[in-house]
Amino acid sequence: AAEAVELLRYMGKQIYFVTNNSTKSRAQYMQKFKELDLKASSGEIFGSAYAAAQYLRGKWFRKKAYCIGEAGMMEEMKAAGIKTL
Repeated sequence: AAEAVELLRYMGKQIYFVTNNSTKSRAQYMQKFKELDLKASSGEIFGSAYAAAQYLRGKWFRKKAYCIGEAGMMEEMKAAGIKTL
């Protein structure tokens, strides 16, 4: 997989990693990719936890969010400045 990603980069392709799994944050995915010898930046990783946090941030959400999810969701909310219960 790492070789395929690197070939696509070599060919000038923009790479994005997209998942609907909210159990991991982008930082956790970066660690996982590192273990798999895949090079990725946080700007290339789009998970549902990140998307939810950015959505609330974009709406200027100023209340506390009740998150139903695991650590990845909480970590992304915190990174976006969203307080959680």
